[in-house]
Amino acid sequence: MSASNPAASTSTTVRCTPRAGSSRPPTWRCTCRPKTWGHAYAGDVGRLLVTAPRRLGGQAQFVKDSIRIAGEPALGSFLAWLREHLHEPLTLGGLAGHLHLSERSLVRKFRHATGMTVFDWINRERVASAKVLLETTEYRMSEIAAMVGFGCAETLRRHFERQVGTTAGSYRTTFRAALVAG
Repeated sequence: MSASNPAASTSTTVRCTPRAGSSRPPTWRCTCRPKTWGHAYAGDVGRLLVTAPRRLGGQAQFVKDSIRIAGEPALGSFLAWLREHLHEPLTLGGLAGHLHLSERSLVRKFRHATGMTVFDWINRERVASAKVLLETTEYRMSEIAAMVGFGCAETLRRHFERQVGTTAGSYRTTFRAALVAG
């Protein structure tokens, strides 16, 4: 089995060499240079490999980029544009105007392509951005709320707790402690 990371300058090869008739588990040998991939890649791999034995506050397990896009190339570029403009105040009329569609057509096409409403998707992306900022920075909640487009800390807290299952403060405490310790 081989896997490669297009962002890395060298490819990663993982070889599984089970012995025929052996009762020992297969051995894995990784011939990669992990320093070239960075902290973000290491975090992604850690989320795939490690499951916390107990998550505080009923917190959901790690989910990254779980939103499907059903073969809509125009909508794919629109989603990329939306990710770049999450910090701005967004309205359905303004978004529909950006795509030169009626509001109803945007809602229908968006739900068909992603399986959720426009603002459910936007709020989900904003919470994902807030999670990254909570893990990697020391900004106050009000600053993070403004940076990701929620406007005020209360709106961030409400959406964060609804989606993640824990408060933003306890999320920060858990994951900043893990980052500092690691």
